[in-house]
Amino acid sequence: MKLSGRSLSGLLLAVALSSLAGCVAEYDHTDIGQVRASVLGGRVDRQGISVPEGMIVTAHIVSYNDDNNIMPMTFRALDPAIIDVSNVISDHDFAFIGLKQGTTDVELRAGDRVVLVIQAVVGPQPTPP
Repeated sequence: MKLSGRSLSGLLLAVALSSLAGCVAEYDHTDIGQVRASVLGGRVDRQGISVPEGMIVTAHIVSYNDDNNIMPMTFRALDPAIIDVSNVISDHDFAFIGLKQGTTDVELRAGDRVVLVIQAVVGPQPTPP
């Protein structure tokens, strides 16, 4: 089979583009650590976020790609009236603020896509010890 110059150029371009697509680093994992809660409780991990109403829980959260490089990331609460998520101190320190009792999901976006969805529960404020 003989290819014309134009067909050969198109084929080479298609092969080059497909090989470039394979070189893009992809999301690999997210580390959650250094969780700080008040004596009234709260937690942040991959299984869930819990914050007493009117309280703040902070965590250091970093997403990595498959080359082990840190990825840009953002959080978004699906119901921001229940919980607010804000950057504090550095790009990877986040505060989860319990605004009112309820349950919602919090999405973590790394790069340009949602890579993790965590259920957030804002419960009643317990009696101080």
